Amino acid sequence: KTMLPFTSESSSSQTSIPEYFHRLLHYPQMDFDYCLWQMVNLCISPSRVVRVGYLRKQSREQMTTSDPAFVVVQIIFLLVSSISYTIAYHSFNPTKIIEIIFYTILVDWLLVGVIVSTVCWLLANYYLYKDKSKSQNYSNNVNYQPKMEWLYAFDTHCNAFFPLFILLFVVQYFAAPFLLQDFFISRILSNALYLCAFTCYYYITFISYTDLRYLDHTEVFLYPIGVALFTFLACLILGVNLTEVFLTYYFNNS
Repeated sequence: KTMLPFTSESSSSQTSIPEYFHRLLHYPQMDFDYCLWQMVNLCISPSRVVRVGYLRKQSREQMTTSDPAFVVVQIIFLLVSSISYTIAYHSFNPTKIIEIIFYTILVDWLLVGVIVSTVCWLLANYYLYKDKSKSQNYSNNVNYQPKMEWLYAFDTHCNAFFPLFILLFVVQYFAAPFLLQDFFISRILSNALYLCAFTCYYYITFISYTDLRYLDHTEVFLYPIGVALFTFLACLILGVNLTEVFLTYYFNNS
């Protein structure tokens, strides 16, 4: 019997999904100082964030954060950026603003994040886990509980997403007038921005799982960087500007 990714062990040291989201309503209990420190350092020293986060979680005997402050702030940032992009590249249209907010937060960030987190959760617990006797025979062991919680995978996604957000939702917003120019250098910088954004995402994912000593071969989380590099080169050869593709997809605006 496989434990579903949205369930956890019945241990007081673990945070369940409902409990985590219930804490979203308790603003006074959120640690926004640590949240802001985390965001700054994810951009300049992500390994430090992973190490400090690991030690904080270990001291509490749980591998997931019980504080949703980071998620709350990230959602607010996504909300502001969605409104800003819509006003700048479409119009002050309430219907379009709501549509972009829906796709940005619920689809691009949450739905994709849930899918990526679940894939990483499965990889970590059933393929990369060092205890091969458990990870390979879990289907015959009704008492088997994966060592890594699903919320740890979702925490990792949120951390990895933040530098990507800074590059593609903030830097690209202000640099778009130049990136959209019909110059080769504009195309290089635009596509390089996407390459850097996704490289940061996969690198932070990699170091987050590497920090879990009970996992082997965590370098698999770096493999998508090869796909990102191939996409970068292919777009240059084909004359594709990814900033233009992004804006066209969301706003039908070339």
